[in-house]
Amino acid sequence: MKTQEEINREFNHFKKRVVFWKDKLGLADWELSLIEQRDVLRGENHIAICNTDLEQKQAWIYFYGDLEDGYDIDTIALHEVLHIFLADTKADNQTQHGIIHRLIPLLKQ
Repeated sequence: MKTQEEINREFNHFKKRVVFWKDKLGLADWELSLIEQRDVLRGENHIAICNTDLEQKQAWIYFYGDLEDGYDIDTIALHEVLHIFLADTKADNQTQHGIIHRLIPLLKQ
């Protein structure tokens, strides 16, 4: 089990990486809220989830944390920010994930 200090460090690192990718992808016009949700069962093995409101240009990223071995916090942050990047395509979640999984290796080069 992680200490509170480790949990805080993990969330702070996630926030920094989300802001980095948001800036890099030119999403300054989006209002972004980052919400830590450690006390909620995440279901479906999600580490983070992004919800968007295209009309208001608002996004909410919920971070569930509890990273397991093999997960990279930077990749998770990029994944969630790419949902914002793709919001105006109005693509369904499955289509977005297909695009996201192709973009991540290109962006992380």
